Amino acid sequence: MKNNTLIVSTGDTPQIITEFLFESIRKHKKNIYNKIIVITTTQGKDLIDEYLLKGNIIENLGSFFEIDDLYEDFSKTLDIILLKDVQGSDLADLRTNEDAHSEFLQYFKVVQSEKINSKNNVTFLISGGRKSSSIALSQAAMLYGESEDQIVHVLAHSSKWNNKEWWFPDDITDETQSITVFNLPFIGLGGFIKGVDLSNPNNLTKMIQDKIDMVTPLSDIIVNHTKFSIEGAIYNFQPKAATIFRYFINNTISNNSSSHVSHNAMIDDFDDGIAEAYYACFERKNSYIEKFEQRIQDYKNMQNKMQIRDEKDQWLREARSILKKEIVSKVNDIRHAKLLEFVINPAGEKLFGLNLESTKIKISN
Repeated sequence: MKNNTLIVSTGDTPQIITEFLFESIRKHKKNIYNKIIVITTTQGKDLIDEYLLKGNIIENLGSFFEIDDLYEDFSKTLDIILLKDVQGSDLADLRTNEDAHSEFLQYFKVVQSEKINSKNNVTFLISGGRKSSSIALSQAAMLYGESEDQIVHVLAHSSKWNNKEWWFPDDITDETQSITVFNLPFIGLGGFIKGVDLSNPNNLTKMIQDKIDMVTPLSDIIVNHTKFSIEGAIYNFQPKAATIFRYFINNTISNNSSSHVSHNAMIDDFDDGIAEAYYACFERKNSYIEKFEQRIQDYKNMQNKMQIRDEKDQWLREARSILKKEIVSKVNDIRHAKLLEFVINPAGEKLFGLNLESTKIKISN
């Protein structure tokens, strides 16, 4: 069975520690935390020293629940980590953007170290400190935390806020001494990123954001002959490549059951769907269209059906190959590049199409 760690962000309100411990002991009938890490400023450390370590607050809390060794356990398990400014000096308060950024990195390192080294279940208490402190601890919890961890917020009655004379209830029937602990939903990505270099939080957050972006649906695509505007980025493909792209787009719009088609289905649709997509690549009739029309007419006059199918097969394979090369050479956005995809149906047949909702498509020409 795993042990439990409590990680707390706090500033000049160390009362959140005793408020939360009160509710936790009340719920579990004992102190379940074998390690308490408090991340704070020099001002916060002074208040913890004065009231919790040198004062009798923790002893009184133990007496309330008849836990004789609560102060001894608390003082042994408490680890106060002082935030540093960008110069490496102990931080009295957050006042600059640089210090706030440094604070984030420090929270990440503390949480990362605890999750890797202790293997404990971790409760993240985000109630204290500046708002940036709560956000930093919450983000660190999501990046390094796992499903068994939890983010909590503790809230005392408004009449007790910033009251250095009140640290926990002495009468649980008194509504003005009520304490509420909120268990906040969060996504723990610690298991998801196992095996990844966790030493640089900036790279880590970028990696996760990139993964999220990869599965984010594209917002819009506008088709204009051989030009395709995807979320504002414009790509101009060769006619053969544009034909295949337009064909997939037409199929996405018109086919309600599946937007993907097999190679054989494309061969069967060559004279109609493929031809329509090819003609739409040009603003007006020209020699390219005339040659393609002649090709279709020749197919109708040919007697050798196998030869017809072979020629259509070759044309389609070449066109798809050109489209893939065009995407590699012209499309820099990886999300746009993944628009073209293939899937395997239950019969083991490869199907081609676009990873795109039909409602996102607008055809101008």
